[in-house]
Amino acid sequence: ISTEQNPPRNGVFPMRVPVRAVNQAPDVEVLGPLETVLLRITAPSDLWDDLSDRSFRAIVDVSDEKEGEATLPVQVEANDGRVRIVDVIPRDVTVQFDAAKSVSVPVKVNVVRTPPLGYSYDEPKYTLTRVTVHGPERLVNLVDTAVADIDLNDARTNVRQSYRLTARTLRGNDITGVRIDPGDLTAEVAITRHIDYLSLVVVPEVRGSPPAGY
Repeated sequence: ISTEQNPPRNGVFPMRVPVRAVNQAPDVEVLGPLETVLLRITAPSDLWDDLSDRSFRAIVDVSDEKEGEATLPVQVEANDGRVRIVDVIPRDVTVQFDAAKSVSVPVKVNVVRTPPLGYSYDEPKYTLTRVTVHGPERLVNLVDTAVADIDLNDARTNVRQSYRLTARTLRGNDITGVRIDPGDLTAEVAITRHIDYLSLVVVPEVRGSPPAGY
């Protein structure tokens, strides 16, 4: 009776599921992100609309891998026992490995936007001067600094806030795929008000009307 009222539905789940590497050796790093996969599943009809990519756990076991490249099978489990995995597309993914490396880099602060008209700011103050960058050797070698971007566009009083650090090259390009420890910087910025002003909305007064036909 339950099956007749809520028949099972078969098909390809419409969302791609991210694949995560597990059991990684401490001296090896995965160059990612890894490929995503599609799943052919069977599940009760009323459950389909509640499923998302987070309803599944897709992994590759990299415990025996060293530097280089390997094609590994994808293992998928559903969080809900009523869902059955029929097929994984593709069944294998290619994973690249590199030697793990850690390096200490200086910290810099970058003011991306200044305060509004009538306000100025002093140089940001912070105590964190160096951080450690961890990750694949070929990516870590590109990192020159860890930068905190500070936006003062709406600042009218002194600012004390925590900012996320981003690994950047000497030319200012972001490097993803590495980890920064610690990953946040607390900075203080003094804001000074110089003139009084008020922001007003401009409302045009429309007079007359267009000629006939317009």
